[in-house]
Amino acid sequence: MESPGDGLARCLLPDQGLLCGLGTWGRRLLLLSIPLIALLSVSLSFRRRRGRSTRGTRKPPIGLVNQGATCYLNSILQCLFFTPEFRKAVLELELPAAQPALCRDHGESSLVTQLQRLFLDLQDAQAPVTTRAITRCLGLRNVYEQQDVLECFQTLLTRMAVEKVELRQAFQMLTERVIQCQVCKDETRLEEARLFLMVTVLPGPEESVCSVAEAVQALFRKEQVTGDNQYFCETCDRKEDASSELCLRALPSVLVIFLERFTFYRGAFWKLKNKVTVSEKLILPFPEKNCYNLFAVCHHFGDLTGGHYVADIMSFEKRCWYRFSDDHVEEIQPGPSESSTAYLLMYRRESLGPTRV
Repeated sequence: MESPGDGLARCLLPDQGLLCGLGTWGRRLLLLSIPLIALLSVSLSFRRRRGRSTRGTRKPPIGLVNQGATCYLNSILQCLFFTPEFRKAVLELELPAAQPALCRDHGESSLVTQLQRLFLDLQDAQAPVTTRAITRCLGLRNVYEQQDVLECFQTLLTRMAVEKVELRQAFQMLTERVIQCQVCKDETRLEEARLFLMVTVLPGPEESVCSVAEAVQALFRKEQVTGDNQYFCETCDRKEDASSELCLRALPSVLVIFLERFTFYRGAFWKLKNKVTVSEKLILPFPEKNCYNLFAVCHHFGDLTGGHYVADIMSFEKRCWYRFSDDHVEEIQPGPSESSTAYLLMYRRESLGPTRV
């Protein structure tokens, strides 16, 4: 069976009688031009497909093939695909004309190129899409070893930013830790660029259910550093009591929340399976209140030794929620709920106020 490229090349070959009449140099020029024409044809087809895809689609979502234990990768890729700002940024990137052809073979193209093709396939395909090109680009040799979805998220954005730094912008936030000595009142300020916030999900008083909104607010409360945890003040040249406060200096368009579900107890790590209320809206203190709306939840079923990841995501095109479990996709009922498996959450910013202070 011939490939589409073979068929294209055959169609481009001129009539033998014409070749004879062109002379030696004419025949050489004509034959040398055929590969270039074929490449341009593939490139133009790719660009037309991308142009159609940036306008979105109304067809039902498509799943991703599990290569062995790559459910963590499939879950985070679906979350990124249904992040409008990120999908738009990926599909609108101008890539070298030769790369669309390279995408189909042995992983020789860039991660960003492969991600762009994957997004196009998710919009156009009628059957589950493979992620083999992505795992090759990430260097994931053992697809039967499950990894952490947060580490996968960080790796993807870090690797993509090497090629196209603008792909991190939707998730980028800036925080500042302000530590003030209670004796001399001097302040130490430590800025940090982040891609996510990590919150603890320990049960509340009398084993009450903790809410994600409460856990996030707790991150930004001023706390006192005393006793064995005293802060060393360079001005006082000794340890003193201090206050410590985390402040937001730049807001992301997409807020990623990681629920810390692991604790060290009696010489070993354990997974916390207590329920949390997954808040539909989050308000961040910045100096004005900023509202974020939930649109994706990655769940982990299992323990530290393994398990399975799925993603619950709201389609911004169809305005309904779906559960993505590798190649299986089903519509689910929307709305926040108590969950003992929620692990990574994504929120989109609603407010249109300032994003930096």
